[in-house]
Amino acid sequence: MKIVGIVGGVASGKSSAAKIFKEHGATVLSADEIGHQILREPEILKAAEERWGSDVIDPNGEIDRQRLATIVFSEKSSREELQFLEQLTHPRIKSHCLAEINRLRSEGTHIVILDAALLMETGWDSMCQKIVFIDTSAEVREKYAAERDWTKQELFRRESRQLSLEKKRAAADFRICNNGSLESMRQEISRVWDSLQETEMAD
Repeated sequence: MKIVGIVGGVASGKSSAAKIFKEHGATVLSADEIGHQILREPEILKAAEERWGSDVIDPNGEIDRQRLATIVFSEKSSREELQFLEQLTHPRIKSHCLAEINRLRSEGTHIVILDAALLMETGWDSMCQKIVFIDTSAEVREKYAAERDWTKQELFRRESRQLSLEKKRAAADFRICNNGSLESMRQEISRVWDSLQETEMAD
């Protein structure tokens, strides 16, 4: 089984690329979705409330992810707040990812796309045999960020807390440009998919 990690800048279209890989037949493992599940665990809820107060818990008794993001990514927030959240959730996310990878391997899955925003920052790229870099201009990422109701400042504040685009690009085995149409990205992903299948069969 081949595990392929997706990297890129914040709001570069990584999840959209993962969905297209899924259309080709890949199994997508989303660390973001796993993270959402982790935030519902009682131990995490308790720790979050103790750290940031009851305002971080919504009326349904779950963590308000938008409120939490405002806290940890705030310009006034210290790096310690984000580090606390990462230390709280990342080990659990990795554990879930590894368990799912083992399950998929036992089922004979051929190609898994690991979609994790902090793939290289967490060292989870060590689980991958190949890395795909989604190369998206700042202008396009600003457009995607605006669709999430983020300001340009919010986008680059988040990005400043990640590895540089140069390091991510240099670590990649494949580069997919996402500055044009969706169809253009589909064509590039099709070429990468063909290459991944060839190497999977060779292995």
